Amino acid sequence: MRRRAVFISSRGLSGQAYFISDGKPINNFEFFRPLIEGLGYSFPTLRLPVWLIFYFAALTELIHNLVANIYNFQPFLTCTEVSKTGVTHYFSIMKAEKQLGYTPTKQNDLSEAVKILKESGCLKATKDRKTFTWNSFLFNIILGLIFAAIILSFLPLAA
Repeated sequence: MRRRAVFISSRGLSGQAYFISDGKPINNFEFFRPLIEGLGYSFPTLRLPVWLIFYFAALTELIHNLVANIYNFQPFLTCTEVSKTGVTHYFSIMKAEKQLGYTPTKQNDLSEAVKILKESGCLKATKDRKTFTWNSFLFNIILGLIFAAIILSFLPLAA
């Protein structure tokens, strides 16, 4: 480690920023798939468009801003979070390869993390969770819309 630090310092590379990754673009959800499935959970199959989730997040933020003085809660989703997770991120490692001689050794390998989490008791319990049903999904959407309508009904009307 000390030799590496001397190498970096002697070449005038100290203080530089480098992206260290496996060099392959990957969607955030696909990145976590091995972790989720490795712990015994099923990977979500319902795919919703980002614009719909973004709209829901904006509505959540609006409700939060309206009722923050009465009931201060932390929004589950924010527009920023949706924007961050709804895109595929890719960072070039070319600078690290050229200047540091960096070479990726593993490609999206979360097996060590899965092993550690399993050992610490994070494995899915044998009791199955309630499965997704459209009835409960629609009920929750309708309930949320009713709540939003009630909150919005307290706003003054535009003249």
